Amino acid sequence: PTPAPTPVPAWQSSCPSCVSTATASDAASLRSALTVNNAVIDLQADIIISEQRVSAGTGYGILFVQGGITATIFSSTGRKVVSGQGEFPCFQVSDSTLFIYDLTVANCKGWGGGAGAMYIAADSRTSVTAHGLHVKSNIATPSSTAGVGVFGAAFTCIGCVFEDNVAEQAASALQCITCTLSLEGALFTGSSYTDDRGSFYGNSYFKASFSNVHFAAGEKLHFSFHGSHYVTMTCPAGTAPFPAGCCYAEGFEDEADNCELSGVQAALAQYAFDSELLPVPTPMPTPVPTPMPTPVPTPMPTPMPTRAPTPPPTPAPTPAPIPAPTLAPTPAPTP
Repeated sequence: PTPAPTPVPAWQSSCPSCVSTATASDAASLRSALTVNNAVIDLQADIIISEQRVSAGTGYGILFVQGGITATIFSSTGRKVVSGQGEFPCFQVSDSTLFIYDLTVANCKGWGGGAGAMYIAADSRTSVTAHGLHVKSNIATPSSTAGVGVFGAAFTCIGCVFEDNVAEQAASALQCITCTLSLEGALFTGSSYTDDRGSFYGNSYFKASFSNVHFAAGEKLHFSFHGSHYVTMTCPAGTAPFPAGCCYAEGFEDEADNCELSGVQAALAQYAFDSELLPVPTPMPTPVPTPMPTPVPTPMPTPMPTRAPTPPPTPAPTPAPIPAPTLAPTPAPTP
């Protein structure tokens, strides 16, 4: 009989300890949940952003975490996407702490000096820690950041991908101004920009810790000192599966050399990214044990027929002795 197909394992969040206190299935419910201190929000659907906050000529994300609270976003039902539809900024975090798991923030738009995917400001009380974050296809107007902008705050990204972000006259993927930054297992690829701030920009006051961070071929890193350009580096080309680019295996310095990608790939492998570059890993099927073949009994060899013992030859009968002929007595002569 044909064996039954092996069931695909259920989704496993990268936050196995998360226990939800609220669920969200649209922008309004997520926005509301993010106002509650210590909220653990389970996303049940992709989120579409269709409005924004505007202050002093800057656009800010409607998903606003503020007021000194702590909040967590995860999903028990698979990776979710927050989309700005190419028109609106998505997240803002101010004076609060946000934890994010297995989330894609895509097609958000930074404008007016803000940031598209996520604007994190404005002092050391503000921090965002992300696991499995995918910052993808965000855009920005001049002087705004397309992806994540961190200003005077802390940003930690573990197992993260910055892909295909586009900016004009600002950093396209990640900008760090007087911030504290930690990247552990991160990939920068497909960035597009029109000036030297490139895909990653940091000023002289930022503190960075890099571990297994890879910038693909053509990605540009730029660091400045009081606005003066003092390091600009474009990563060299290489080979598949990721171009060799340049990589920080451990620590952070102004210059990076080509390096092995095994550490980056290993760090990203545990997260299911919705990217053609990083396809969702297909779980290995549980091997079906091959049944042992039923042994065919070995026939016993057919015994050779036993020959009956040859009887000894029957002796010929001994002929009876022929009696000697009896002679009649000779008569006496007559006198």
